[in-house]
Amino acid sequence: NKLLTNGMNPNPINDRLMTLRLQLKSGAYLTLISVYGPTMQRTQEEKELFYEKLGDCVDSAKDDNIIILGDLNARVGRDWVSWPTVIGKHGVGNMNSNGLMLLEFCTRYQLAVMGTMFQLKNRLKNTWQHLRSKHWHQLDHVLASKDARQHITVTKTNLTADCFTDHKLLVCECKFSIKPKKKGAKPPKK
Repeated sequence: NKLLTNGMNPNPINDRLMTLRLQLKSGAYLTLISVYGPTMQRTQEEKELFYEKLGDCVDSAKDDNIIILGDLNARVGRDWVSWPTVIGKHGVGNMNSNGLMLLEFCTRYQLAVMGTMFQLKNRLKNTWQHLRSKHWHQLDHVLASKDARQHITVTKTNLTADCFTDHKLLVCECKFSIKPKKKGAKPPKK
């Protein structure tokens, strides 16, 4: 991986969160946060702890462009009228309780659910199929801060990727220019 060979190492937070901070050619920073959110069956306490730790990650990168990517196990639905700063007009399905927690988190940290911003066929937005009902859901998400949103050109599933998972691969196409690392320099810290 080109990022690792340039000395840019991920920072593991816990078994559900990992961050990577990159300097852009513009001099600004981009913080990527990889997440695996608790499923519906987990306790409310575990879900609250997850969002508390995720909030700590966002707080520590508050001056950066922030993109959060991963399986959040949350259905945010399509009620863009109630959540106008968080979801776009192209959501899928109905919100569940994990989705409500995610939307409240996004509101608090001024993040947008990018998979609801682009007018695409549902098969390019849904990421997971329920085993029994066979209904497709949008559980994997890309969340972006206001500064990062302008650099994201599309968020959609890759229908042909074989990733040995029951989820479709979610792709976020961005236009960022990463500053090359100088030999011997340490990765950016905050």
